[in-house]
Amino acid sequence: MKILLAAHHSPPNYLGGVEWITHHAAQWLQNHGHEVEIAAIEEIRSQSEGEVISRDDEFQGIHIHRLSIPASSTAEKFQQSYWNQPIERWFDEHLMITRPDILHLQSGYLLTLSALESASQQGIASVLSLHDYWTVCPRINLLHPNGERCLGPEKTKCAWCLLTEKRRYRWPDVLIGKGILSILSVRKISKLTGVDVLSNQILDRQTKLKSQLHQVDVILAHAKLAQELVLQQGVQPEKVVLSPYGLDTSSWHQPLPFKKISGKFRIGYLGNLIPIKGAQVLVKAFRQLDTNNMQLELRIYGDPEKQPAFGRQLRWLAGADDRIRFLGAYNNQHIPEILQEIDVLVVPSLWNETGPLVTLEGFACLTPVVTSNIPNMVNQVTDGVDGLVFSVGNVESLAKVLQRLIDEPGLLAHLTYGIRPVKSHDKQMEEWMQAYQMALEARK
Repeated sequence: MKILLAAHHSPPNYLGGVEWITHHAAQWLQNHGHEVEIAAIEEIRSQSEGEVISRDDEFQGIHIHRLSIPASSTAEKFQQSYWNQPIERWFDEHLMITRPDILHLQSGYLLTLSALESASQQGIASVLSLHDYWTVCPRINLLHPNGERCLGPEKTKCAWCLLTEKRRYRWPDVLIGKGILSILSVRKISKLTGVDVLSNQILDRQTKLKSQLHQVDVILAHAKLAQELVLQQGVQPEKVVLSPYGLDTSSWHQPLPFKKISGKFRIGYLGNLIPIKGAQVLVKAFRQLDTNNMQLELRIYGDPEKQPAFGRQLRWLAGADDRIRFLGAYNNQHIPEILQEIDVLVVPSLWNETGPLVTLEGFACLTPVVTSNIPNMVNQVTDGVDGLVFSVGNVESLAKVLQRLIDEPGLLAHLTYGIRPVKSHDKQMEEWMQAYQMALEARK
């Protein structure tokens, strides 16, 4: 089978979860006899005109088309965030020449719907992965600029949400709160604020997305909430497949089923150091703990230069507490060694994660997980069995849960014994292959 995987970025310059999921999938497919390549955006040029420029590259044995795309003009920025004609023209030409059996779009972010439209026009089977909430949320993450989570789209609400990305719209949002939406329904105020124009643009986006989603052959939802939201968009249920992530441990050193002995209780965090991941909640909670004559340590792994201002904020929150160790960026190959020196892993995310891989990594290394009570994340962790759950964003709730692990002898061992084998990457890819067969059957 000939497969083109399309993603917003690709390693080694971009190392996010979707980038690695796509790359590991390409390696698996190639190792199983399929012809595979990746198309990914490498840069956004400052010019607002021109065509997509492609540079062929190879990384870890995978052929990658690294795309340079022109920046959108201010007037076209919103529309081109979901429909981009230069990108469509590149895919038109590339698909016509290479004729893959399957186009698998990993995310509409940056690449937009245009890649799927091109495949549809040329009769090529298409699969769309829902690693995020791009199909329902213009901001991708179902998160308001003020940090509040959103459970679904509504044009006026979405318009105001986008406007509050600008500072001048934030003060009425703070002062009036949720009542702002009823005020915005007044025509004069809607026109004055620009909500009317943006609402119409959002309606156009929803209409175009709904139309294209009906043309996609198979949709892979990698979390339950993503599945529910896309079904609410009117997509046929039979072509939406729920396929949670599996874990690729092929590059790991063999995980060892024991922890390195320490006289401390070691709490760990692994991941991006950005606000929506919630490391600030963990630092605050840690500093509230009663040691109960136990030595404590918080080990934080993540690149502080990802968002330098936030990295500085975390260090300020840590103060002079030398029990909090900032251990910097880490290589995924070394996860087993890192987790051998962590007794419990905390995943304090503030947004609706689609099932963070770090939870699976913790379980694969026999490390109980404490996580926010966010829908997709509580599908990974069973409270009281293999981990504990706290109220999302609530410092006191997290501190209370961590205090239980300090105060209750045997609780950590109980949770460790409750850990079950994680879904393998092979199992994940078997589900993807079934989706590809479904897409091919739909095109017959």
